[in-house]
Amino acid sequence: MKMRFLRHIFLVTLLGCISTTALAQEYGLTLGFNQSSADVDDPANVDGKIEGKLGFGLGGVVAFELMPGVRFRSGLIYNQRHFDYKIGTSKREVNLAYLDVPVLAQYNLTPIFALYGGLVVGVKASESTKSPAGVVFDVDMKALYPLATLGVNLMFEDMFGFDVYYEHGLGEFASTADTSFKDSSSFGLRFIYWL
Repeated sequence: MKMRFLRHIFLVTLLGCISTTALAQEYGLTLGFNQSSADVDDPANVDGKIEGKLGFGLGGVVAFELMPGVRFRSGLIYNQRHFDYKIGTSKREVNLAYLDVPVLAQYNLTPIFALYGGLVVGVKASESTKSPAGVVFDVDMKALYPLATLGVNLMFEDMFGFDVYYEHGLGEFASTADTSFKDSSSFGLRFIYWL
């Protein structure tokens, strides 16, 4: 049973790679920054609040035209989503990183200006925390986290462009023994160089 499951995973991955290679028209490199925040559910500390922090993203993107003016976009992007959790004057830093796989549809209104939207699946890459001396604060982040994304793409000379985007997570993405972090949101800017 396990071997059969592994064969199916391998076959789907192989077909995905072949179809992406056959249909892909554009490959690019991306570098960007985002400001992340989230909601917290902590019954023991009603005054706890989240303060967003800057994170960066770096990766590769791929796009191909489905029909005139409509493109499918995907890729693999290492993306940080950091924030501080404050209880009174005490601050705990939460540093989460994901390998994001976007599944986006883009509609070009002009050759320079486009709107896009879709889903991003964040795959757990790393987690770390920093808390005041003597305070135990361990965060357990989920292995997969879905986010809905909307954005604007601006393109210049068919090689350089950038995205301005907003992402909103769907549900809980991390927790501690008595605290739940949910509904992550990010506002970001991502530069793209198409090869």
